[in-house]
Amino acid sequence: MRATLLCSPMMRRHEPAAKVAPLALSIALVLVSACGSDGAATTRATSITEPSVTVGAAPPDTTAPDSTAEAPTSSTAPAAPGTIFEPALTEWQCPADAPSDAECHRIELPADWDDPDGQTVSLPIVVIPPTGADLRPDAIVVPAGGPGGSSTAAAKFWSDPYRDIVLYDQRGAGQALPSLDCPERNEVWLGNLQRADSFEVERAAIVEAYSRCRTRLEAAGVDFDDYDTEANVRDLDAIRTALGYDEWNIYGASYGARLALAAMRSTPDGIRSVILDSVYDVTRGILAASRDSAERAFTELALGCSENPSCAAAHPNLAAEIDAVDHRYNDSPIEVQVDLGGGTGPLAFVITGDDILGGLFDALYDPALIPLLPQFIGDLRDGNTAIVAELIRRGAALQGSIAWAMYLSTNCADNAGLDPATDEAALADPGRLRLLLTEPLCSQWPVEPTSDTFNEPVVSDIPALVVAGRYDPITPPDSSQTVAGRLTNSTFALWPDRGHGVAGDACANDIMSAFLDDPSAPVDLACLTSVPDPAFG
Repeated sequence: MRATLLCSPMMRRHEPAAKVAPLALSIALVLVSACGSDGAATTRATSITEPSVTVGAAPPDTTAPDSTAEAPTSSTAPAAPGTIFEPALTEWQCPADAPSDAECHRIELPADWDDPDGQTVSLPIVVIPPTGADLRPDAIVVPAGGPGGSSTAAAKFWSDPYRDIVLYDQRGAGQALPSLDCPERNEVWLGNLQRADSFEVERAAIVEAYSRCRTRLEAAGVDFDDYDTEANVRDLDAIRTALGYDEWNIYGASYGARLALAAMRSTPDGIRSVILDSVYDVTRGILAASRDSAERAFTELALGCSENPSCAAAHPNLAAEIDAVDHRYNDSPIEVQVDLGGGTGPLAFVITGDDILGGLFDALYDPALIPLLPQFIGDLRDGNTAIVAELIRRGAALQGSIAWAMYLSTNCADNAGLDPATDEAALADPGRLRLLLTEPLCSQWPVEPTSDTFNEPVVSDIPALVVAGRYDPITPPDSSQTVAGRLTNSTFALWPDRGHGVAGDACANDIMSAFLDDPSAPVDLACLTSVPDPAFG
């Protein structure tokens, strides 16, 4: 029931990893910056607040544009032969829910940066002006996670008193043209949830759906070799130049952190500082590493429960309970009717233990759900399956938020320099978290690799704040800490109550605020000592 996304929510059934976000999406990032050097007074709230969703509420609307239409290959004429490519900004109608004073553009960039005279891609940009009078010249840019997620879709949640907020959709994602969305895959994903087929059958169906998606996009003129992180880095710097910023600050979470790291290596001159949240280490692979990260998070959840007296009393062996849930519903799947909206009426679903583990994996993205997980697990162990319909509803609502062909093309290009044998071995022995292994192997999605040096560790002296959550199921904290250790001007901070994406509490606000106010100053992490562990029930 799923694929792994580096930052973007969802719940699914046997699929791979690359972030994904949760089944209930709640990522709140507040950047608060002290206005004076004395650290006392004015606070400013940059709010990256994707909707806080709690179990029982309606899921967020993550409807993606219809990508079944022919994908355009260019929105403007390419540069004249022999000329240097000059990025062109054109006015674009802002998303309906963007702030009323937002300025929106499209930028036309080379589809292949080595062929500036060829086809172009069109990327949407939303610039949200500061709300205060004490303006700073350095903007905050937010590349989305995924890969394949959309930043512009969250425009209504952003504001900052002092700096422009720049949101844009990466090539192939969100409202970018051409769109690399794969409705074929999403349809099969939903169908897999409606049957209790074997892992092999479900994975084969997903792989075949990707093949149909690829055939359609290639017929429309898409060259998948144009979609990788190195191209995204060049796009990012071109956007900075076109908007007129001498330098800016990058906030990157999950895949966005991978992109920020690559930018630190390739285009350092335009970067004032970076905040790397839940870092995806480019020296790791995807499928097997994602499965192993999820197992680590489940182990950490059981350990955290054992450290809490009330949780330990109610769940003396939470790890065994997770196994029991998996076995119980693999042997006797849950049959449930769920109305997903859209006028289809109730649909019949057949949910296995592996599917439920997918829902628990997703929940580790949401700090509001982490404290509830032992209770959910105990209820499911005892046969109380009331939560299952909501898990399905949330997972289905979030599937359309990722452009899956962009996700796969970028990951396969970026990871081409890593040994594929690890992922192949994982498929031969998938284990209970086989849900993270259903996406195609890169041998089944051929793309041109990124440069030979892409997977080498990034070393930089750009000021960096690197943050991580103890219960992160996809980008484990030690990955973030390892990356921070290679950055000579970095600070690492670990949140004891968070999963994938740590921003949102008062301590995070204070730390990020102080960092953005003066990235070269030592960062005071004292407030972390007052951040409580999850209040497990």
